[in-house]
Amino acid sequence: MTVGIAASGPGAVASVLRSVTALETLASGAIGGFAVLAIMDASGDIHYACTQEGGCRALEVDSSLHDV
Repeated sequence: MTVGIAASGPGAVASVLRSVTALETLASGAIGGFAVLAIMDASGDIHYACTQEGGCRALEVDSSLHDV
């Protein structure tokens, strides 16, 4: 299953991660496998976190980006 979620503004990263965690918890099927998170910071730089298994809980997001 492919799911795309976009958010902007303060707390966007946390909101996306909460949304995907809820989806992975409640949905059935091919959920909780690979995940990719792309984050654009205030200066326009793009940061990626990705995993092939474990879903969003396995993503390693730099703590400085949690409040983006």
